Amino acid sequence: MIRNVSLSVLFITGLVLSCLPLRAETTQDLPNQNKASVRTNISQEIRDDQHVSPKVKELFAQAVHLLKINRAYQARDLLEQAAALAPKSAGIHCNLGLAYQNSGNMPKALAEFKAALELAPHMPEATLNLAGCYQSIGANTDAIKWYTTYLSEDVAGLQRKQITDIIGALKTANQKPSSDPKAEDYLENITAEGTYRWPKEKLPIRVFIQDGDLDDGKSVNGFKQSFKDALITSFDDWSQAAGRRITYQIVPDKEHADIFCTWTSDPQEVTENGTLSERGSAKIIVKGNLIERATLKILTRPILAEGILSEDEMKKACLHEVGHVLGLQGHSTNNHDVMFFTVDTATVWPVLSRRDKSTIARLYQNYPVVASTSPKQSRATK
Repeated sequence: MIRNVSLSVLFITGLVLSCLPLRAETTQDLPNQNKASVRTNISQEIRDDQHVSPKVKELFAQAVHLLKINRAYQARDLLEQAAALAPKSAGIHCNLGLAYQNSGNMPKALAEFKAALELAPHMPEATLNLAGCYQSIGANTDAIKWYTTYLSEDVAGLQRKQITDIIGALKTANQKPSSDPKAEDYLENITAEGTYRWPKEKLPIRVFIQDGDLDDGKSVNGFKQSFKDALITSFDDWSQAAGRRITYQIVPDKEHADIFCTWTSDPQEVTENGTLSERGSAKIIVKGNLIERATLKILTRPILAEGILSEDEMKKACLHEVGHVLGLQGHSTNNHDVMFFTVDTATVWPVLSRRDKSTIARLYQNYPVVASTSPKQSRATK
């Protein structure tokens, strides 16, 4: 029986890319990667009962802008100055927590979110960001606690459903077997509900990557040739990590492709369960434990209207999605791996980690090594 598995990369809080396990889409339960998400929660108010100087207000406003365009290091510098001048501002501490989180200092991020909540115990932005920060480091129990606290406030509509979905997914994740985040690889995680590989006879996998042109002659807004290059390089990186036991070739048309890759500037096209925060989506069709074909679609616009989609963010999304379509059907428990369920912009670099490489190598370890071909030959049909 052919079965359908859907996956995606999405955006949770604090400018984070995320992926959470959910249910299968087809007639029977399958290992699947679903997701739930909420928007970035930048405090727009200083929230200080005492009078603050024009200098603090200026620093705060500039930092808010920098956070919106994903300039965490610069925002952190300004907010540290603001916090020194106005130490009782919950808004400053909340945003400083986001800046620390997005620049890779999770302990300080947690401390700043907690400082904000000490000053303003019912501050929704700080509560939600604290939950998201715990989730980003894999502390699911603490994340559930703070998401639940957030729901105890007056949260209604779509966001309540999104948070409820996250809590449910984290509880499910806690019940599943989990590999040691310090182990050599995370094969246990990605095979917990089934082992999926491309069949040997399909190698090299035929990959078609659409340009930024739509069927109606229009172009996908935000598409850059560098995005396509990042996607091709992602296939290269995984192939090399597998010791060239899984290979691919670019084909000129989708009719002859095993993996069909496209782009979109419409968040609705990569949206599931009513959320509008996904960075991309991937779907594989399997027969038994063998992958028959796959599709992959990635969003070309920033999540926030004022945001900037960096080359690094695009590369991480590409690496994560390609990992899924090559057979990595679960997630790492180490927040430095590309396949960690929350691909944080700070803790995950746009390169495969040692554990990422070890996991794909083990998945295809019984496959024969394919003779290397030059990049020009493998991409000659682009």
